[in-house]
Amino acid sequence: MTAYLRRTAMWYGGVGLLSSQVLKNLALPPAYFRLVIQEIEVMGVRSLGVALTAAVFTGMVFALQSAVNMARFGAEAYAGPVSALAILRELGPVLTAILVGARWRQASRPSWAR
Repeated sequence: MTAYLRRTAMWYGGVGLLSSQVLKNLALPPAYFRLVIQEIEVMGVRSLGVALTAAVFTGMVFALQSAVNMARFGAEAYAGPVSALAILRELGPVLTAILVGARWRQASRPSWAR
């Protein structure tokens, strides 16, 4: 019984310490706030053009392929909305993650390997 109480007290103590560290870090500004903002700008904003270009061309191909198959059922009018929803919900985040990840990998390579 004492081992159980000891484990329980240690678990709740750990949760309390973690909570206090989280609250402390939320209250105080991080030391590297400027660097985080700079990385968001470099990796996010500067990758927007490439990500949008990939999404537009992927959307065009997706719409063309789905319109051909939807024509069999007389549902050509739904090719645009279906393509837009598919790109927005499923394919857009995946493509963006791949492109931003590739850009991060390129930026993190040493200068002699570029």
